[in-house]
Amino acid sequence: MSTMEIYAVDKDGDVVLWTELQNSWRGCVLVWRTLGEKYQHGNTSDWPRSWKLQNDSRLSDAEWCVLMATFDWCVIPREHFAWASKCFREFAAQVPCHFGDAAKAIDEMGEQGYQGFCLNGTSVNQNPWFFWDADGEDGRPYNINTDTKHWFLTPELRAAKLASAG
Repeated sequence: MSTMEIYAVDKDGDVVLWTELQNSWRGCVLVWRTLGEKYQHGNTSDWPRSWKLQNDSRLSDAEWCVLMATFDWCVIPREHFAWASKCFREFAAQVPCHFGDAAKAIDEMGEQGYQGFCLNGTSVNQNPWFFWDADGEDGRPYNINTDTKHWFLTPELRAAKLASAG
């Protein structure tokens, strides 16, 4: 069965596997379906359309935070762990899903001094947080200090997105 993978960013910037939650359908896909159903008149299968809700002011802060956390290359920095954990818990209280467990993981990462939190929505894809060498034998974890594909999820980002969607 596929899993939703939770990753932590260590003190050196490496993205390392934290835990796996069984049944990835209770993660990112459930978020996209739930928000599509709520804001797009029952549309639950057009996920790219649900992704566009990132610019929709109707979403609560919790819905927006969880939606954005499902996007590729998203990293929640340590200074925003409390905000993200609160949002994840609020969403999971309304929609039984993996984001309640993700909130617990964020709390534990904060207590242990990790620098960031990120996801891989399903284990049946190519892991974006690990780079394999050409021969497929060796590789290395993604590093937020040296690699450049990631972006940071912060509360300020929502205000900027809403202002630009204007």
